[in-house]
Amino acid sequence: MYLLIRTLSILVLLSLGLSASSTPRYTPLTLAHMAMGSGLTVHGTIVEVRAATFVLQVDSVIKGELAPAARKSKRMEVARFRNWACASRWTEYKAGQEVLLFLNANGVTGLSPEILSGGGEGEMPVLSVADKDQETSKWVVLRGLEVHDLGTMLQLPEYSKERESSAVELTPLIKELREFHACFHAKDLGPDGSRRQPFQVTQLVPSERVEAFSKRSKVARQLVDGARALMAKPAKK
Repeated sequence: MYLLIRTLSILVLLSLGLSASSTPRYTPLTLAHMAMGSGLTVHGTIVEVRAATFVLQVDSVIKGELAPAARKSKRMEVARFRNWACASRWTEYKAGQEVLLFLNANGVTGLSPEILSGGGEGEMPVLSVADKDQETSKWVVLRGLEVHDLGTMLQLPEYSKERESSAVELTPLIKELREFHACFHAKDLGPDGSRRQPFQVTQLVPSERVEAFSKRSKVARQLVDGARALMAKPAKK
């Protein structure tokens, strides 16, 4: 009997260990993958929160075009990110939150566009930060995004489990994203529109322009490196 109980105890412990080790894991996207995979990239402010969506007042369109119904009002409805085991939004949705969004579509099909990626990296908080002279500038928090020495580390514990969060200034980031889209085009070959893989990446401009762009900033370098990495992978339908 003792041996039977001991054997059962070991089996229970093993099963618990397997359950712990089988916790789902999520690998975040790179900035280049986010930029190329997005069907619509916009910056704006949330003006209304609904049960499954929110309404965004669009300040600027960085990539793509708004759906015809949203072009006059500059307001669009976006599907809310839903928390799950591997990822959660930094806080509850509220009117007044300023965000940079990488979306999978522009809503022209009648469905609300969704935030890109399962980890919610496609929804980035935008903050107004004052320097020592009380001059304010807007910064994008790269929360959850896979970055490599990309931005300035700010003390933003409310946006990350870590003590600091990587952030970049909004205006330069928009500038670099627009130049990146002028240099590269990505066709999504994925059957489900997940935008994760595979891509067929095409360089649109001479290599001299791409090289000059890559030297402008850390953001530009990471974008170009990411595009070249995807170009090196064989695209399979």
